[in-house]
Amino acid sequence: MEYLNNLKIGKKMMLLSTLLVVGFMAIGSVYWYGLIMQDVAHTKDEGIDKLAMELSEVGLDIADARRKEKDFLLRSDEKYAKDHAEETRHIYTSIDKIKSLIDTPEHLRDVDKLLVNIQAYEKSFKEMVNMKLSLGLTPKTGLRGKMRGYAHSIEALLKDKKFKKYSVMSTLWTQMLEMRRNEKDFLMRKNKKYGGKMEKNHLIFMDKLAKSDIPKEQKDFLNKTLDDYDNSFKEVVKGTFVVDSEIALFREKVHAVAPILERLAEMKKEIVSANDEYQANEQKQLNYMFFLSL
Repeated sequence: MEYLNNLKIGKKMMLLSTLLVVGFMAIGSVYWYGLIMQDVAHTKDEGIDKLAMELSEVGLDIADARRKEKDFLLRSDEKYAKDHAEETRHIYTSIDKIKSLIDTPEHLRDVDKLLVNIQAYEKSFKEMVNMKLSLGLTPKTGLRGKMRGYAHSIEALLKDKKFKKYSVMSTLWTQMLEMRRNEKDFLMRKNKKYGGKMEKNHLIFMDKLAKSDIPKEQKDFLNKTLDDYDNSFKEVVKGTFVVDSEIALFREKVHAVAPILERLAEMKKEIVSANDEYQANEQKQLNYMFFLSL
């Protein structure tokens, strides 16, 4: 204090000015640091909001894809398969965005698992759709349409009035009706036993046909067309079980997605909590720096 008292007024004014400048610089530095921290906090909040939005979006997209999946299975309309492909593209877009918004290895692994399961789900769904298209979405299309056409050709000949004089025709007609019943029972119930019944009735038909006295031309036609009908039926049986297998597989894959989405939702909560703690600590540090600058 004695030193300050001995200073001339000019030097005192200079010293005071220097202290004021340093003080203002300190306050300015604290203010500038506060702006930076505010900007960092805003960026983090923005990232968390985007992450929350994309997590919500991917959940909605998966739900929409499941809805299109069920619509296709229920209505057998290819339109829903195309809609499903569009929803799947939305899922991939959301997953890419989620991946860009997180940086922890554990959570990135969860996102990778999510992607792998969605890819497997999409692959099995497409294979199921392709097989359904091959089988025929209606009784008149695909393998089912061919099978139906062969059956109608056989029935048309068996009902032809020109061949009524052959007594075996009524027996063959009855046997053909049995095979059509086996066909419809399988399509309705998807039970392998109807394939066995079809084979049994096919052999009975062929045996009675071989022993009949109908003209060779008609006999050859019935033999060939019945073989075509039987082979088509076997392909339908095989394809039907492939469809069921793919349905079970893609449902398994999409069900595995739920716990992953739950973990990612928990991750978002952890990020929010960590960000709140970070901002609180920064605010304490800023208050302390401001107090020191006074």
